[in-house]
Amino acid sequence: SILISYQHGGLYGQEKYFIPEKSERMISDHFISWGWKEKKAFPLPMKISKLPVKKNNNNKYCLFVTWSQNYGYFSYGNNPELTPELSMNPTLGLLKYVSKKIPTILRPQPIPGRDDHVWRDKEFYGKIKKIKIDNHEKNFEFMAANAKFVIMNYFNTTALETLSMNIPTLVFCDKNLINFNSKASKFLLKLIKAKIFFYNHKELYNFLKMNNFDLNTWWNDKKTQDIRKTFCKNYCLRKENWDDEWISKLSLM
Repeated sequence: SILISYQHGGLYGQEKYFIPEKSERMISDHFISWGWKEKKAFPLPMKISKLPVKKNNNNKYCLFVTWSQNYGYFSYGNNPELTPELSMNPTLGLLKYVSKKIPTILRPQPIPGRDDHVWRDKEFYGKIKKIKIDNHEKNFEFMAANAKFVIMNYFNTTALETLSMNIPTLVFCDKNLINFNSKASKFLLKLIKAKIFFYNHKELYNFLKMNNFDLNTWWNDKKTQDIRKTFCKNYCLRKENWDDEWISKLSLM
């Protein structure tokens, strides 16, 4: 018998020292990725989301998705004690700026089996009276597809989802909290050039101001779309005939 493992979240194939990926690939004969290739790892596509996303999105709210290091991350080498200073405080500042200009829905990262977070995120960001905190009654894809644009404070699973769904996406994260491998770093540089990824939250806000909080022209520009498509092909591949490729590949194993 053989053991085949499957990618089940972001950071796989991107982070240089991502323990879940390293351990899962170590014990598996084969590993199925969302687009990237490595030793014993090969890509198979995900299905395309059926939710309609308008090319010229005139929806009125910003969906702001926050990432929080839960207890599991304390075993990682990315200095979780830096989270308040390098992630939460910049996020709070950006939320204040954005919520003054556009209705903003905050969607904290869900913690399975828990209603709280290590850093008490809801209480911390709830200081901002203008934002609405999402209750997770509707799934993420629905909330994202109906937003004017989506902002994330970390390059995790949700960023891959919105990019592959072709939803206007902005991601920011301090350099000290992200450590991509050499291949992924090249793609990250392209996302920075396209103004999809920012190391500094103030630069992201200035970009929004420059575009008057209307990202349709920028997002639908050919250069932006080409960079998005290339990234998705390597890290969040979706296809209409995804099941045919799965059957064809697995039947040969």
